[in-house]
Amino acid sequence: YCLFLYLNNLAEALDFVQCPNKLGWVFDVTFDGKEIPHSPLRPIINKFTRFFTICPEHAKEIGGFWVPEGFDPYSHYEIKSKDQYEITFVGQVVENSPSFKEAKFVHLDRETWLVEIAKKFKKELQIFGPMYGDVLVSQFHAGKVLSGSWDNNIVSSNSKINLGHSGWPNVKYSWSARDYRVMASKGFLITNKIKGHDDFFKDGKNIVLYSSTEECVDKIDYYIKRPDLRESISQKSLEKVYSQFTFAHSFEKMFTHLEII
Repeated sequence: YCLFLYLNNLAEALDFVQCPNKLGWVFDVTFDGKEIPHSPLRPIINKFTRFFTICPEHAKEIGGFWVPEGFDPYSHYEIKSKDQYEITFVGQVVENSPSFKEAKFVHLDRETWLVEIAKKFKKELQIFGPMYGDVLVSQFHAGKVLSGSWDNNIVSSNSKINLGHSGWPNVKYSWSARDYRVMASKGFLITNKIKGHDDFFKDGKNIVLYSSTEECVDKIDYYIKRPDLRESISQKSLEKVYSQFTFAHSFEKMFTHLEII
């Protein structure tokens, strides 16, 4: 089998590689559900023996199969460090303006969300990740972009609160891969509620979810004062992702579909 995990020069690669079964897997979501899913790939999808996506509704539309993303246990794990953090967000932040929207930048609403969090947690908030444009929360940048899983593990494992903000809450199962990696590092995660979260996770038990910026701020304020509760939830989060969301689980689902060939 030839499994194409990351789609670079895909058309040329498909023509070059000679093997009986070619599997394609798109494990990112870069649309809001209104556009045709994976439209740039449609002309070559039929070149794959099986095509997989992390969104079940899109799988039906393109004649593919749903397989969730996950994490690699050899790359994402708990690292205890002398470096300690209060509230962290890891991810890109973009100036929320018409010009950046016209340039087709995504996640523009993160800036507004972080501004509201910063109003209450000016001393605690640190942001890791690239910033584009005149971002209103630039003063909260930690001064570096994390490189590689080791740096990410340190921040995730040693933050009192890891913030998540996935971009397409109405697209089923489209939460960020970063969520799996935070939980695999035994990090305590507060992230926005995505369609389908309830199928796998239980709010307040093995994850903490919010549906509005106001609720996010309230939950940060609640949990940052309760270390025992954070420890209990992060432990259950760790157990959950290890039991269902490693890449081994994902590949097993893929290869199950090949049994019918």
